[in-house]
Amino acid sequence: MPHVVVGDLDSLAEADRVQLARSGVPLIVFPTHKDYTDLELALRHALERGAAEIVIFSALGGRW
Repeated sequence: MPHVVVGDLDSLAEADRVQLARSGVPLIVFPTHKDYTDLELALRHALERGAAEIVIFSALGGRW
């Protein structure tokens, strides 16, 4: 289970969104039209909270 979910959540199924919320996972939702990618938003969130190490695994989602 993730500690937090950051992004516009446009590709997250509603059932998954409900399950995350019921599990107490904070959802930080941004508008679909924004100046940053979801990955950039997640990295900013981690850095603002003092992350010392960030590992990005399989983050392309089929897009370049």
